[in-house]
Amino acid sequence: MERRIARVDGWHRSFCLSITALRATAESPGLMLALARGGCCHGAAYRLAEEDILRGQ
Repeated sequence: MERRIARVDGWHRSFCLSITALRATAESPGLMLALARGGCCHGAAYRLAEEDILRGQ
């Protein structure tokens, strides 16, 4: 797996993804980080092997 430091323009990190799995429920949903439009985001980008993607890992 290859890892590089990256910057993505036009997207920023935001707690904008509502989830109802794991410790969250439909009555008390949790929020998860995702990318939302606007701004920029700095972080790590990973190149995944195609066979890992197809196996869901």
